[in-house]
Parts: sequence; structure tokens; C-alpha cells
Amino acid sequence: MALQMNVNIPGGYTVNNCYVRVDSVRAYKKDSETDWMLMVDTYVYKNKAERNKGRLAQMIICPEVDRFKFDFDPSSEKSDLIVLAYTKLKAHAIFSGKTTDV
Repeated sequence: MALQMNVNIPGGYTVNNCYVRVDSVRAYKKDSETDWMLMVDTYVYKNKAERNKGRLAQMIICPEVDRFKFDFDPSSEKSDLIVLAYTKLKAHAIFSGKTTDV
């Protein structure tokens, strides 16, 4: 599972049809807080073939889409955290209406 989209990289360039993949998802709350948060980290690759190179794959540095924090309610959002992360990413302004599921 991944998202295909154009991404902006440092220097003012845009790379078209990149492969954006969720790398990690963490649900957490600070000790004194009552609200939970979902941290989502992504990796960006030129395409799926590049991602499939495993440890040899080269990521594209893209600070605009590398880390996100979302509100999270563990009592009502009980789906797989990876699936939930993609759902939340696709609703975010950076991704909304600009991605294709791949």
C-alpha cells in the first residue's frame, strides 16, 4: 500500500508521480494529557521499483511529507493503524485530491 503523488522538494523543485509509503505509525499520549495522538512517518521514493530495491533503495528528501501528527481516539478508531494512517493522510490538505492509491 502506498500513495502516488507529486512532491515538492527543497530548492523549489517538484518530483512527479512519487511513491509515498507509510514507514511507521505511533499512537501516544503524554503522561499529563488525556488526548491521544497518531504520529505518522513516511518515506518517499521515485517509484515503486525504487522502493522494491530494499536496503539499496534511495529515498527522496521531502520534508513537506515526511512526518505528520493527527488526533486519535482509540475507542472509536479501532482499525489497523497503517490503514488508518493512510486514511488520515489522504484527508490532509497536502494529500487531499492529489493522490492515487498504488
